[in-house]
Formats: sequence, structure tokens, C-alpha cells
Amino acid sequence: MASASRLIYVMSRDNVFFFSKQFKKISKKSAVPINAIFLVLGLGIVAVIFSDSLTLLLGASAVLPSILYLITVLCYAIKHKNLPAAAGSFNLGKWRTLLLVVASLWLIFEIGILTVPAGYHQVALVVLGVLALGAVLYWTVFRRGVVDGRIGMAIDQRSKARITLTPIMFPKKFEQ
Repeated sequence: MASASRLIYVMSRDNVFFFSKQFKKISKKSAVPINAIFLVLGLGIVAVIFSDSLTLLLGASAVLPSILYLITVLCYAIKHKNLPAAAGSFNLGKWRTLLLVVASLWLIFEIGILTVPAGYHQVALVVLGVLALGAVLYWTVFRRGVVDGRIGMAIDQRSKARITLTPIMFPKKFEQ
């Protein structure tokens, strides 16, 4: 639930999620995206109520983030040479290629374990359905906004974005 709510928050922050204005709000009291957390909680409750199989529910909820991570790793592998290097930022150096290969192979292995065995074929079908729905939504709802620049945040804007540390995020920094 934690990773899903963070994903919804980040997508909302970049205006790539439905009702982005609501889901990118951060609670002043707890410094967390409370609306995104409640959305994931609600969706989780609905999924449990209407799911016939706990294996199906858990399998799909494990495979989808793995696919998203694999897409992220592969996109980085393809585009890393075109990305601007930020001064003082972390760099994998000579280990980058090896780690990209290992991460990709691990994610493919993980996705395979959760979809290839006969008992998990329904998980694979659910995941394919969710991915197809996501692709349709992207091409019909969000694509024009991305092309027009209304959705997403440019790299130069991210580097200028201010990050405010709060006691909830980093409690050790605020101890006296």
C-alpha cells in the first residue's frame, strides 16, 4: 500500500493521474499524501471483497510493480546517455551496465515466477488486462497532455524543485 500511494502521489504531482489536484495534496500534520493513501486503502478493500482468490490478488499486486520497475530500468538503460548529469549526484560509474543487466534479469525472473506456472496463469491475465486498460487510458486521456506539455515535469524543473525536510520524513535530522 505504501508504494502504491507514493506512486499515485508522484503521478498526481506530475498531473498524470485522475483528479491530480486532490491526490497530490500532502497532509500538513503528518507530511504524507493522505488522499492517495485513502484511495489505495479503498481500492484494497474493494479488491479483497470482490476477489475470488487471494493468490490472484497478491500475485497481481506483486507483478504490476515489478513490471513498472522493469520498464523504468529499461527506459533508464536506453536513455541514460542523454540524461544531464547533476553536479554532486550519485553515480554508479563502471558498475552501471552490470547493475542494469542484473536488475533487468532479476525483474524478468520475478515476473516469470509469478506468471508462468500453471497456477498463476490467471494472474498473468489480470496483469495483461490492467496493462491494456492503462495503455488505452494513456492513449485516449493523457497522451495529448504529455505532448502539449501540460502533463509531467521537465527534468530542469525537477532539479529546481525545492524539497522541504520534515520531522516525519527524517526524524534524526530534527533531534536536538
